[in-house]
Amino acid sequence: MMEFILHKRIIHAPLYATPLTMSTPKKINSNCDEEAFGWVVVVASFVLHGLVLGSLYSFGVYYPVYIETFDAMKGQVAWVGSIGAALMVAMGLFSGAYADRYSNRLITLLGACFIGIGFLSASLATKLWHLYLSQGLLCGIGYSMTFVAGVAVVGQWFQARRGLAIGIAVAGSGLGQFAVSQWTAFFIAKYGWRSCLRLNGLINAAGLILCSSVLIRKVPLDPNASVLASLVHFKNPNFRWLYAASAIYSIGFFMPFTHLPLYATQHGIPLSQAVLILSVCGASGAIGRIVLGLVADQVGTMYMLQVSVFGAGLTVLCWMGCATFPSLLLIGICYGAFSGGIIAMIPAVCAELFGVQSLSSIVGLLFTANTVGNLISAPLAGILVDTCKTYEAAIAVAGSCLVVASVLYFFISQPNKENEATTYSEVSCVSEGSEKTTPEDIEIQLGHMIERPSLCESTV
Repeated sequence: MMEFILHKRIIHAPLYATPLTMSTPKKINSNCDEEAFGWVVVVASFVLHGLVLGSLYSFGVYYPVYIETFDAMKGQVAWVGSIGAALMVAMGLFSGAYADRYSNRLITLLGACFIGIGFLSASLATKLWHLYLSQGLLCGIGYSMTFVAGVAVVGQWFQARRGLAIGIAVAGSGLGQFAVSQWTAFFIAKYGWRSCLRLNGLINAAGLILCSSVLIRKVPLDPNASVLASLVHFKNPNFRWLYAASAIYSIGFFMPFTHLPLYATQHGIPLSQAVLILSVCGASGAIGRIVLGLVADQVGTMYMLQVSVFGAGLTVLCWMGCATFPSLLLIGICYGAFSGGIIAMIPAVCAELFGVQSLSSIVGLLFTANTVGNLISAPLAGILVDTCKTYEAAIAVAGSCLVVASVLYFFISQPNKENEATTYSEVSCVSEGSEKTTPEDIEIQLGHMIERPSLCESTV
């Protein structure tokens, strides 16, 4: 049996079996147990972000190796990382909708398989376009399935401390960037880039499969969630402003992660120190995600999102003219912190503005705004560098896009807490024996907030 708890009022409902039940459900039968399990979900999401975004952000370590191996232009090689980054957000529309419909666990599990196969296939590449299809296409699809499903589920378990919880979860990407970039550089130097890709594929697949086992939803599944149903959010002006800002800032967002190491080496900085800049950028991002998430719970997630985007843009513009290790290290630290704040605030802002019932679908849809920007960010910078023979133009474009995007957040209106309707985002599912109540009774007691009975994902 299932119980729906709404403002300390218990409403009994039958436990609907789902097609994704893979084992006997366990009980989560108290608020204390629910809060404790919520932090288990946070830990799993933390590891997931470390593996997924750590691998994506560490492409800059492979970048100079691929340029030399395939004797290609910077702009051509940059497409490998950009395809993966673009697909991670482009497929978010599908990943989010299917996570709300079939469960975050299943989508994460499938994504782990795509990433493992993608890295393994990339290790066999003999042409540059082979990397486009493997490390770009296959890994990109896997990144989307795991990232969207993994970040959205955290927001369902928290309300008062949502910013902190999501900040801790996405901090994994910062520490992941630090760790993955370091071991990637070590593996490439010791075993070669092909063996490094195989090892990273094995680590990602095994780790993500383990994480998927505990990514349990707190809110019911939506059996009718679909891509077309998600598009209704474009009717909301707040969502349209969020979407526009995301589309603009994404043009500059990934550029530093790809080009900072190469920029450093071109200014006479040893490769080991160049990789260290990227690693410290990741570690700073981890701290920034947690600290800014904690501050956001006090001052507001929207305000912190705006500060993060503006700070990231200003940091990129300050990068222009830096040519020493200390100055570039400072740029890496600052950009890591602010870019980490962006990643942490996006899901929290969506939960605050639109609720958590369809959070996977909303976050996935919003991430599609980053598709074009993620796709062209690094290649555009590479083309500008190849054409201008200097990084100034590329840096100016990336920084300006971030600063302009931060201005658009002024047009977003804050939700009126007093007039917010109670939704399933405030409902928690717990397994407990109780008397039977029909779905129609639940609808009446919830104030006709839903149009159909929802399926509640069972706890593994």
